[in-house]
Amino acid sequence: MKTTTNKAIAPVEGWDNIIAYLRKKTLCKTVIAVECAMGADCDELTKEFEKLDPILFINTRELFVSPESPDISAAKSITNYFDFEKLQLARTAIDNADDNVIVLGCGAHLVSDEDILIYVDSASAAENKIFDDHKKHFFPYVNYLIESDGAGGYKMTKQ
Repeated sequence: MKTTTNKAIAPVEGWDNIIAYLRKKTLCKTVIAVECAMGADCDELTKEFEKLDPILFINTRELFVSPESPDISAAKSITNYFDFEKLQLARTAIDNADDNVIVLGCGAHLVSDEDILIYVDSASAAENKIFDDHKKHFFPYVNYLIESDGAGGYKMTKQ
């Protein structure tokens, strides 16, 4: 992960506006890692981020040893959940991709060197103090933070 030195932007509200904003940032091959807080709706996020039309879309659940999502709060390291062979295949596919790539899910930042790191918070995670340390780990590296309002609305800010 690269430490970010981004300047703040006005919040970008709503998925259509978030996707339009990100589309402008992905005019050439861009690897976007979408790191999800526990409780984030990965199915909804997948549907929205697929609108960027990446040549390769990887959900980290597909790279885990177990098909179940890990419980980060109980794990010593998210890396324990990755199947090394699947991880290596994903990294090779990313390296060989000639257009935009999205890696989404818990541990997305570990799959490849990303050009853009997005942290998606959830209303349930925001209410749970267990995840404060998890979020703090990412904030020096996060380019964009997407937060749910708990009522179906999302906004993105630049960190």
